[in-house]
Amino acid sequence: MKESKFKFKIPYLRKIIFLCNEDYNNAKIKLDIKTKTYVKKEKDKEEATVSLDIEFFELESLDQSPYYINVVMDGDFKWEKDLEDDKVDNLLKSNAPAILLSYMRPYLSNLTTGAGYPPLILPLLDFTENEVILED
Repeated sequence: MKESKFKFKIPYLRKIIFLCNEDYNNAKIKLDIKTKTYVKKEKDKEEATVSLDIEFFELESLDQSPYYINVVMDGDFKWEKDLEDDKVDNLLKSNAPAILLSYMRPYLSNLTTGAGYPPLILPLLDFTENEVILED
């Protein structure tokens, strides 16, 4: 097996907002998840910083949901020069946020468990239709 031409460095947790609805009494929790991915490519370099911003439920609807969570995690990515631009863009827009999500999972599970809720076990998410914002 050969190593990927797309590389990842350590992720950085940038933000966690967690608000509980102590009056929520419905045992069943149906997740409402919104994601945004921010991609900032370095000019004339094969490097980018990708930020995954994920939100569970809406802050305005906290009275109807068990909690509100907003987490942002960044990761630095680089790739080899011989990778085609289209392939790099696809990796940054869908693979990079999927990688970052895997690093968010333990934080989210610990937050919800610590607040007395069942652990938040995130499903696998398809980031091909994710909102992507390209930054300069």
